[in-house]
Amino acid sequence: MGAPTLPRGSVLVVDDYEPFCEMLQTTLKLAGYPTVTAPNGAAALATAAAAGGVDVALVDLGLPDRPGLGVADELVRRRLAGRCVLMSGSPAEDLAWPDGWAGERSVLLKPYAIDDLLGRIAGAVAAARRETEATGPGAPSRSAGER
Repeated sequence: MGAPTLPRGSVLVVDDYEPFCEMLQTTLKLAGYPTVTAPNGAAALATAAAAGGVDVALVDLGLPDRPGLGVADELVRRRLAGRCVLMSGSPAEDLAWPDGWAGERSVLLKPYAIDDLLGRIAGAVAAARRETEATGPGAPSRSAGER
């Protein structure tokens, strides 16, 4: 039996602050996005794999076990997330972007308005779905960032 697959529009929230993670999960579910959560990078990779992949991963840059940017990069490279939206409580102007990072080089800064979050998620879900429809689910994913 294969891994369970989340419905279209699925989101993985990766943040180590549990109350914030739960609030995001509730907000995204109320907006119609099936959502799962993970408190760190290792759990994010395992959760996305167990879910059969997600359309979008919302990843905090400051994770306890590894840099969030590296987690986002790995989620996309391993085709466990179609797109990643990065978030942080501090500016990321000096962020060392991985080689080959082709996506948008921006970070959703906390605190942010719910409308800003939902706009980013909607855009990332649409982009992930367009790419899947164009290339097929088994095709290699190109670098995505809003990656």
